[in-house]
Amino acid sequence: MAHRLTKDELDEQFEQFLKESVSDDSVDLGGSAMRSSVLDSLGKASQKPPPKKTSAAPVPWWQEDDSEETPGRGLLRSEKTFCKSLRRSQPIQEEEEELQHQGVERGSEEEEGAEPVIFSRDSLEPEGESAQEGWIDTLSMISFTSQSYGQSGASEMEALQEAYRQISGSLEDSDHHHHPSSPVRRERRRKSNPVPVSPSVPELSRGTLLAPVSTTESGWSVSTTESGWSVSTTESGWSSEPREEGRSGEVEESPLVSSLRLQLAQRERELHTREEELLLQYDTEVSSLRQENYLLQSKLHSTEEANSRKKGRLGRGLDGPLDPLTEDKLRLIEKEVKEQETIIQGYQQENEKLYLQMKALQAQSKLNEEAMFTENQRLLNELALTNNSPRTVGNVGCVAHIQRITELLGQMQAAQRTEERLVEETHRLKQEKQALEVDLEMMRKERDLAKAQVVYTSGDKSFELQVAKDRHKEEVCVLKKRLQWYAENQELLDRDSARLRAATADTHKLTEQVEKLKMEVGKRANQNKTKERAGDAKRIQDLERQVKEMEKILRQRNPNSLPALIYAAANAPAVDEDGGAKSSPPTQTRALLERRIQRLEAELESRDDEAKRSLRAMEQQYQRIKLQYEQQISDLEQRLTQKHPVQTGSPGVWQAQVCSLQQELELLKENHQSRGRTLQAEVHSLQEQLTQQIRLSNSSWPERAPQRSPSRHQRQAETALGVRIERLNQELSAKTRSVQELSRTVERLQRERKTMLCGPGPRSEGRTVGETATFPPTQDEKDYQPTAFSGSHISEVLQESEGLRLRLEQLELQRDKERVVLQAAAEQAQAELRRVQQHSAEQVSSLRADHQRELESLLTGHALAHSSSKVAELTNQVTAQEIMVQHLRDQVKELQGTKDALAVSKLREDTLQNQLTRLLEELKQAKECHSPELRHFTSLERKIHSMELRHTQREKELQQVIGQTQLVVEAEQQSEVERWRRLAQGKTRELEVFRLELDSILDVLRELQRQGVVIPAPDQASAVPFSWRT
Repeated sequence: MAHRLTKDELDEQFEQFLKESVSDDSVDLGGSAMRSSVLDSLGKASQKPPPKKTSAAPVPWWQEDDSEETPGRGLLRSEKTFCKSLRRSQPIQEEEEELQHQGVERGSEEEEGAEPVIFSRDSLEPEGESAQEGWIDTLSMISFTSQSYGQSGASEMEALQEAYRQISGSLEDSDHHHHPSSPVRRERRRKSNPVPVSPSVPELSRGTLLAPVSTTESGWSVSTTESGWSVSTTESGWSSEPREEGRSGEVEESPLVSSLRLQLAQRERELHTREEELLLQYDTEVSSLRQENYLLQSKLHSTEEANSRKKGRLGRGLDGPLDPLTEDKLRLIEKEVKEQETIIQGYQQENEKLYLQMKALQAQSKLNEEAMFTENQRLLNELALTNNSPRTVGNVGCVAHIQRITELLGQMQAAQRTEERLVEETHRLKQEKQALEVDLEMMRKERDLAKAQVVYTSGDKSFELQVAKDRHKEEVCVLKKRLQWYAENQELLDRDSARLRAATADTHKLTEQVEKLKMEVGKRANQNKTKERAGDAKRIQDLERQVKEMEKILRQRNPNSLPALIYAAANAPAVDEDGGAKSSPPTQTRALLERRIQRLEAELESRDDEAKRSLRAMEQQYQRIKLQYEQQISDLEQRLTQKHPVQTGSPGVWQAQVCSLQQELELLKENHQSRGRTLQAEVHSLQEQLTQQIRLSNSSWPERAPQRSPSRHQRQAETALGVRIERLNQELSAKTRSVQELSRTVERLQRERKTMLCGPGPRSEGRTVGETATFPPTQDEKDYQPTAFSGSHISEVLQESEGLRLRLEQLELQRDKERVVLQAAAEQAQAELRRVQQHSAEQVSSLRADHQRELESLLTGHALAHSSSKVAELTNQVTAQEIMVQHLRDQVKELQGTKDALAVSKLREDTLQNQLTRLLEELKQAKECHSPELRHFTSLERKIHSMELRHTQREKELQQVIGQTQLVVEAEQQSEVERWRRLAQGKTRELEVFRLELDSILDVLRELQRQGVVIPAPDQASAVPFSWRT
């Protein structure tokens, strides 16, 4: 047995080991070079080194380092600390079956009588070449996949989480690469390498002891306990046995796990030290507050004693009552004491609250640690599941793409179904609407029948009259709305007619251009033909001349021969044919004149249509103006009825109103006269155009052409124009008669108004109200017929309208005057209110100034009378300021301490960073000298990383393709919907145009039937185009 060291010696040796673990020495991973360290002397006795046993006796690990069997193979001799690099990868999962198998083998080894060895959950047992290669692979993997805690800038909890993850990853990797060895080999190794037990080492943080440190040749482990961290260091003996059945070996623990657990222990110690610093800081704050409380209490006791002494002295000196000055001082002192007590209580409550917050933060930190541990376990399980199914990763993208396509198709089908459902619903709603309209009509008929039955049963004539009045009012409202709709619709018709005229003008221009182009092409063709004909004619003339010469020669030679007789017989009918041809009439001029006549007839028809449209527009405008004036008259009558009680005694106002109405009537008459003049001018212009066209047609008519067809067309045009002029004159007379009728109605209304105003009594008022309610009376008798009126001239109506307009202007002037008066009164009231407010503000300011002066005078008098109270206030202020200064000083000291601690932590972080960079460089250099297996492993790591990058890139590309397909499908669907919408809108527009054309044609036909024009059949159109029914 080795000599047991003392606690201080073990502490010193362990501190030296920790210092050398982060020293500047190079890394040696299993090399032949031997380096001395504190671990060589760790656990050695100062005087009696233990003898080495040859049998199964345990040999200490510090003597095993110098043996010939394992030269330079000690793990701790490498003087190497492992840190995480900036690179991160996924660990490999450990299989449960291998762990169970290893646990069974460990149990069998322990049962066979081996020496007790301290094994933790993460302990590993390297064996043979496979164990050595697995250790090297684990070392390289963790060195490549680790990350520096100093560079990451994460919190301490994140550092613990990363350490747990790296430990689990290293264990999984080592178990993944190694297979369990045979029991014979394990028995041989156990016999050749007995396991000694080393003495324990105390814990270094917060005064608690660590678990004992045991050294073995098979491996070394780190185990956690409740009191702290237990570190057991061993030296691994590597056995070089030949591989019989492939790579096999059971790895019990990796040295990197121990280094990470050391780092975790260091982090835990740092957390404990930080917690102790916080506790110390809290203790210092509590002690300072207690000192302040003690000082305040001592001051309070001293003041109380002084007051008691003064009271006793005053009581002994004077038997009478106390001085008021002393009473005031006592009150002030008591007040100060109460304030100090409240301050002390507040500090105490604040301290208790801070203590509770600290406890809550500690509990929260523990909960966070547990949550992070559970999260790490969950992530490891997920990683294991993903590693177990590596082959299905490549097909995930395609499957997801197909699933998304199917989802999109399902969504599109659902949208189509919803569209069909909505169409069906709209159709159903339309049918329901029609059914409801039918039901409404039935209900109205039933209501009318019920009203009629009520009238029949009751026999009350008044009720029947009321029902008739209501029906009449409804009909009048319906007719007014219809007229208003016609008036509004006329504007749209005018716009459409203007567009049609523009379109027809464009079409005429285009047809003219087409005709010109055709004529140009014909001229060019004729020119070419004439040129060719000229050349042919020359040739023909030459040939004919030659033939004639030959015939002359033949006739001269044989005058009575057969060819001479045939030639003589053939020349005679040719002359007759020429004469007959000369006498044929010119058919081209006739066709040209017929086309011209047809064009003129079309122009006349178009102008007739335009005149009809303008007449219809004028009629609609007249109806609209009529409705406006009727509404205005009804409004004015209502106003008159409302203002009748007030304005009964003012005949001048009524005269002014009558004058205004007369002026309005005059304006109306002038407007109608101007319209009549415009119509007459238009008629004259049309007549002049007709005469000009007739003259042009007569001048262009050739003398040779027959006189029957143009004279017939001319007569037809003249008759049509005459009929049109007569119709226009009749319409003008009808309009004048309607205007005269309106003027008569206005006069009658004026007379009724005068009688209403002059005749007293409630009966006349009721009658006027009834008459205004049933206005206009002309519509009570029969429908409006413009040709059925007769009366006076339009000037009277214009005068009346002018008078009404003047009356309206006077009413507006009176209203403006009243508004101006009211505005002036409101402004005057506002000015008065502002003046009162200013006066009251001045009074309040003067009162405040007086009050302030009075308070200042009282305060100065009280200060002069009681100067001692001022001294007490100043002393209180001084003490309060001293307390604040002391508090600020304490805060400054705390800030200085935190600054110093921050500077020390920064320096420590810089040094650790430098050491980390140096170690990483050394690790890189060592890796360059490693075996081919390690290089193969690094290449595999790089390939895995590249595969992961390609996988992520492929996922991104798939996402982009899916998004593009979605956009294309949406765009196509939207374009299809837009196309169908445009088609539907075009069809509706075409239907609307067709309906308007049919309406216009039907209106024209109705107008012609009303005027008595008989439309002939198509076969009779050429003989009798028009006939007037008398």
